[in-house]
Amino acid sequence: MRIVGFEFHGPRVDGTARLPILAKVKEVALIMPPSSSATLAGGQFDPPLDTGIADIVHVLRAGGVETFESCEGGVNHAYPEPTVRFHGEQPEGYRALSLALYARLPVRELRRVWPVIDGEPTGPWWELTFAPTRNR
Repeated sequence: MRIVGFEFHGPRVDGTARLPILAKVKEVALIMPPSSSATLAGGQFDPPLDTGIADIVHVLRAGGVETFESCEGGVNHAYPEPTVRFHGEQPEGYRALSLALYARLPVRELRRVWPVIDGEPTGPWWELTFAPTRNR
């Protein structure tokens, strides 16, 4: 399987710090090292990815985004719209958004969320939501 991969480089923004900027896209082989317990050897997921979100997850992970939950959305699904959750500090959300837009993924929203579970705030983590795919 081959998907779009990304190279990050760019000029110094303020003369001291170097920001990763999407400079160009190239085709690369899909090689995803496990980044969470949900990923098995060979890039397989347990449970398997929903077909309507799988391509989006593969693009984000190939770009280095540490995803931990996804859903194609819709009736009888955890989310009303296709959603990918991922870990990261403040800049990671903007980097993932840039990656998704550059790959021409149908992004609808970028969210920083703190779910309240049993009266306690948890997180924060990031969510990207997408327009429904035709696989749904």
